[in-house]
Amino acid sequence: MKVIFVLLLFMLSQKVLYAQLFTQRTNIQRYYSDTSTIGEAFGTTHYAIEFARGFGSLGDEQAWNGKFIGSVDFYRWNSTGVLRGVFSSEFSANPHNDISFNPRAIIWEQALVLQLDGFVMGLQHRCKHDIDNSDSTHGDTPSISSVRKRVLINSGLHFGWVGKIERQSLTFDYVFRTEAYFYTSDYRFPANNKAKSYEDIRGSLMSAGRLEYSLADKHSIFARAWLSLCAFRTSPYSVHGLDFNARLEGGYHLRGKQAGLDIFFSWERIFDETAFTIPSPTHCVSIGIRSASSVFF
Repeated sequence: MKVIFVLLLFMLSQKVLYAQLFTQRTNIQRYYSDTSTIGEAFGTTHYAIEFARGFGSLGDEQAWNGKFIGSVDFYRWNSTGVLRGVFSSEFSANPHNDISFNPRAIIWEQALVLQLDGFVMGLQHRCKHDIDNSDSTHGDTPSISSVRKRVLINSGLHFGWVGKIERQSLTFDYVFRTEAYFYTSDYRFPANNKAKSYEDIRGSLMSAGRLEYSLADKHSIFARAWLSLCAFRTSPYSVHGLDFNARLEGGYHLRGKQAGLDIFFSWERIFDETAFTIPSPTHCVSIGIRSASSVFF
C-alpha cells in the first residue's frame, strides 16, 4: 500500500510529463504475460472504445469526444516479449449545428511497438486533420470566407516502462515514457505564427497511472491521472520552451472475462485546442463511457 501511495504522489507531481496528440492517453496497454500465443503470428488482438460528453471547453470544441484503439500482436516469442501494432483515432465535435453534433477534428495515430518484459520502445506517426473545414465554427453556415485549416504531423520514437503493483484489493498500473520527434509540421490557413507551434516541438515525457479498488468479484472503483510536459525548441513563439497537459479521472469499472466497462467523470487541461488555427489552451469536464479489452488501463 505504501509503495502504491508513493507512486501515486510521484505521478501527480509536476515532474511527470507528455504530448497532446497521444490518442491512447486514456487507454494504455498494461504489463501482462501471455503464454497462449507464443510462436504465433497475429496471435491476438485487443480494442478500446470511448465516448464522452464534455462541458466548458473553449468554443465547446470538446463537447463530444470519441476514441477508437486497436492493437494486434504481430509476433510473440515468449510470455512478455512481443512485436505489436497499435492503431488509434480520436475525434471531437462541437454542438453548433441543428443536431448539436458538429464534427470538427480527427487525430490518427499508428505505432509499431516492441515490448521486452516491462520495457517498451517503438516508432509512432500522428496527424491531425480538420473535418468540414470549408464551414465556419457553426456547421450550418458554410461560407467561402470562413475556410480555415490546421494540419498537424508528429512522427518520432518512444521509450518507456510499463508496470503493475497489486496489494489485496488494490491494483496500480503505471507507465513512464519519453518521446523524441524527427518530423513535425503545423500547417495553418490562414497562415499565422502566433503562440506555440507544433513545428517547434522536439520531445516530451509522460507518466500515467490507474489505481483500482475491487469492491466485489466484478465491480470496482478507480482513479487515474495523466500528466505531461512538452519541450519546444527555442523560438519567439515558444515561451520558456515548455508547456503541459493534464487529466484526472474517476469512476466505476465492471469487469468481464475478456473486457470491461468504465463509467467515468474527468477533467482535462490541454495547452492547445487544435480545432483553431491560433493555439489557445482549453479545459473540459466530461462524463463518459469506455469499453476496452482487459489489457488496457
